[in-house]
Order: sequence, then C-alpha cells, then structure tokens
Amino acid sequence: MQIRHKKNLLKAVPGIIISLIFAGKGWTQSDINYTLPAPEEVKSVLSRVKEHLELVTPYRFHNRTTNTVITDFSTPQDAYAARMPGRHGIWSYEMGVTYAGMILYTQVTGDSSYIDYAEKTFKFIINHLDYIRSTNDKFGDQGDRFARVIRPSHLDHCGSMGAAMIKLNAIRPDKRFRQIIDIIAEHISNRQVRLKDGTLARPGDGPWEFTLWTDDLYMSVPFLAQMGKLTGNAKYYSFARDHLTLRKFISQVLHEQEKMGDHIDARLHCRLSL
Repeated sequence: MQIRHKKNLLKAVPGIIISLIFAGKGWTQSDINYTLPAPEEVKSVLSRVKEHLELVTPYRFHNRTTNTVITDFSTPQDAYAARMPGRHGIWSYEMGVTYAGMILYTQVTGDSSYIDYAEKTFKFIINHLDYIRSTNDKFGDQGDRFARVIRPSHLDHCGSMGAAMIKLNAIRPDKRFRQIIDIIAEHISNRQVRLKDGTLARPGDGPWEFTLWTDDLYMSVPFLAQMGKLTGNAKYYSFARDHLTLRKFISQVLHEQEKMGDHIDARLHCRLSL
C-alpha cells in the first residue's frame, strides 16, 4: 500500500511543479528566452514538416497477414485488410489538427501544396470508403484506425478530422465528403457519452464512471461551429455555445476535482488549453 502511494505521489510531482509554474509561483515569462521567429524561419520549418509527411503518409492498404499491398478492393480480404503501414496514420486527432493547419497555411500564403496534401489524404479515404465499410462489416473493428471513420466511439476519433474536412470542402467541394461529415455530426450530437446535464464526457478509468478532458473542447466545438456554418442549422451553434460555458465544462473540471482520477493534470490541462 505504501509503495503504491509513493508511486502515485511521484507521478503527481511533475504536474504539481508545472501547475505552480503556470500559477505564477515559479518561473515567469521574462525568465524564458524566446525570440519571435521570422516568417521565413516559420516557412522553412513548415516546409520540412510537409515534405516529411508527404514521404511517410501511407496511401495504401496493407494486408498484415500476407504482408502484401492490397490492390483488389472488390471484396474484403481479412480482418487486417485496412491496416496501414508507416510512421504516421491518416485518421487520427493529431493529423486532423495538421490538416486544418495546412489548409490555413494555404489561405494565408497562397501556397497550394499544403491544401493539396490535405485534399489528397481525405480523397484517399473517401475513394475507399465503401471498402472500409465492407471490411469492418465483415470482420469487425480489429483496432484499425479506419474503423473510426465509419464507427467513431470517442471525440478523438472524429472531431478534429471532421472540422478540417468541412474547411477543405468549403474551398474544394466534394459532395462525397458529406458521407463522413454526417457520420461525425451524428456521433457528436447523439452518440457521444454525456453527463446528466449534457456535457460531453469520456468513459472513466478505474473507479470513475466518467472523466472530463479539456481536449474535448477542441474535439467538439470547432466541428460543431463548422457544421453550423455548413448546414445553416442553429442547433450546432447552440451545442457549441453550451460547451463553452463555465457551468457545463470548465467549472466541472476545476471545481469537481474529487470526482476525477488525475485532478492535477486536469487543472493543468485547463490552463494550457484555454
């Protein structure tokens, strides 16, 4: 018992230190030597990031059982048919943020190679959507990220990607994108786990039935706002507004810490995310 408590304490120490820092009781901004980068420096870094992603993004389906690239999409092959090799996935929350950033970069600079990358990726998915669906219908979800395209179960599985797809569709329309966008809208609006007052939540770990993550503000509110703009339906704006109120989200994270597993991290998450 003592060992377990010591381990928990050690785990909490970094969070405590960083919380104190951001609370103004440690380092101050003046202690950090930060130089605002020049525009050319930013462009150079982002160019390297884009070139790297273009090299490693796996635009193919890979059968892990036979260790071969799938070229016949007429019928599902096995439970691993939709697995993708490579260091970077295509459908994940961090890549959704990346796609949105690349679309914005093109809007700011006029360099179309960035939005080209986002469009190529999303069109790869939509071009193979029927195959993704048939594979998962036949074999079920085998931990494959592509299952999240058609059957999301968490906000991480869809929120940021959906928001980026709507942004892309506004600039380079493709009616087929609505198939995925509508799946995401249905999940966030009607299927995602919620608390009794309607707050979006996650299934809990250990003894906690639910947990709240400030990450989920980003995984829900931007998509809902984009969906409102796309459809003209005010219900999406209302839903997004509700999740930006202190009562429905931030106050719960900050003032109901005893109901959360790692409340120090939750407090720090709030400070950094907002």
